[in-house]
Amino acid sequence: MEDMVTLNYKHWKNQKVLVTGHTGFKGKWLIVLLQYLGAKVYGISKDKYDNKDRSFLKNFDNKNFFYFNLKDNTKTLKIINQIKPNFIFHFAAQSLVKKSYELPYLTFDENILSTLNLLEICRTQKQLNSLMIATTDKCYENLNKKTKFKENDKLGGIDPYSASKSACELMIQAYLNSFYNYLDTSLFSVRAGNVIGGGDWSENRLIPDMYRCLSQKKPIILRYPSATRPWQHVLDLLVGYLSLTENAANNLKDISGAFNFGPNSKTNKSVRDLIIYFKKYYFQALNHNIKKNTSFEKESIHLNLDSSKIQKTIGFKNIFNIDKTLKLTGEWYSNYLDHNKNTYDLIKNQIVQNVKY
Repeated sequence: MEDMVTLNYKHWKNQKVLVTGHTGFKGKWLIVLLQYLGAKVYGISKDKYDNKDRSFLKNFDNKNFFYFNLKDNTKTLKIINQIKPNFIFHFAAQSLVKKSYELPYLTFDENILSTLNLLEICRTQKQLNSLMIATTDKCYENLNKKTKFKENDKLGGIDPYSASKSACELMIQAYLNSFYNYLDTSLFSVRAGNVIGGGDWSENRLIPDMYRCLSQKKPIILRYPSATRPWQHVLDLLVGYLSLTENAANNLKDISGAFNFGPNSKTNKSVRDLIIYFKKYYFQALNHNIKKNTSFEKESIHLNLDSSKIQKTIGFKNIFNIDKTLKLTGEWYSNYLDHNKNTYDLIKNQIVQNVKY
């Protein structure tokens, strides 16, 4: 398949890799992908697996999974000293915009303290090759202009979630300039959004909401049907994250810093476009209503990233076009809904079919 993605099996085999937020959407895909590449996988999450994901537990050594809040600095230090990871991917966060309006203190508290604890602890880990921290495409000051954000553009955030991630970006920059530039550990912040794929059960996200409304035989409510996004598949994104850490580990040059990850503008589709697509091919019984947003919560109508830096630095760009991205996502949920296949097998099958090494 000409649109398969490639990773270095020799690089990842037997490496100790810690994923925070391993029970979340991106975390689930990453630990299966790392297992496929022969890595020794470890995880820390505040929450255990969703009932839909119980199948995950039988496919890993559960002694390598820990469940606590990364705000607990003492326990975080103890577990990291116990694991001695070679690579860390930090996904754990309160990552929902709507929830951040409801629980702003919790959002700032958890997102900032968990990141701060990892930044501080990891600079003592001599065996650690790299620490990668996922923030968001929403960390920029967005004036809703049809421009693409570059990594050096002004940070901002119009909601508590976005602002908390912007604050994390400032912390990462401070630790990079003050400490990590003088260490052998690479430090990355990675900014991405509009990530779709099977196994996302989060609330107030378009495709999981479609699945829930379909299974509950309720219409989905659209408040911003004209909002456009450059949608990207979770597997495409994670291959980019792994490619960046591979390059940092195998090249002599220092490539630490912030990186945008996003597809080209041809993948831009509106919310309405996605509803029409999924209703036509996968969710025929789905109905939708358009409802004017009357709350104080805000949503950016336009949000696009300039991903030329990652392409120039390591030659990476997204492989899947919008058709492939939507097809993989639709097939995943359709197989789960219609054939009751377990989530681990569905993720593993799509990895095997689309990743080579």
